Amino acid sequence: WFDEHRQEYETAVLGPIKAFVAELGPILHMLNEDIETEARVGRTISRISNDIRFHKNRPPYRPVIYVGFSRRGQKWWNTALLYAGIYPNGISIGFYPGGHREVGKGPIQERIKRNLRSFQRYLDTRGIPECYWELAGGEDGKVTKWPLPKTARRWVNLEGFTVGEHFKPGDRIVARRAFLDVAQEIFLDLYPLWLF
Repeated sequence: WFDEHRQEYETAVLGPIKAFVAELGPILHMLNEDIETEARVGRTISRISNDIRFHKNRPPYRPVIYVGFSRRGQKWWNTALLYAGIYPNGISIGFYPGGHREVGKGPIQERIKRNLRSFQRYLDTRGIPECYWELAGGEDGKVTKWPLPKTARRWVNLEGFTVGEHFKPGDRIVARRAFLDVAQEIFLDLYPLWLF
């Protein structure tokens, strides 16, 4: 089936996603040369196919595509990302710390704990708790949003630690070029989390 529809996928899906990465990549590269910004599947764009060798019950293709700006040479599953998740029910733009860890045990929580004052200053200066959400879900179709804590001490115990904004498919901004400006603003606001 996919081979028959490959051209449609490359034109209607992969082409716009590569353009999204190509537009935002240079801005992120100016922030930090260590950010991977090449618009390539397997680098900044997730693969559409699932690895079903070890998970026989998975479907062969994913219903989502991720754009992830990680540290150059690092794998998505073990490093921090500025990301966009394109789901059937919308788009999330934000920060993900990488890896699968127990609550409060991730490196970012430990660094926040050691730098509470500077992290609080960051939260207050950028208005992070007022502008963004703790996000969960997405691949199963629904994204849940929870309010972010206003104090640095409470960030140490965040469960999911995926921070950002979610846009529903009907949001007018998603279909406009101005969405690139919105994504850029979110990435710039959340870039200090990437540094932590």
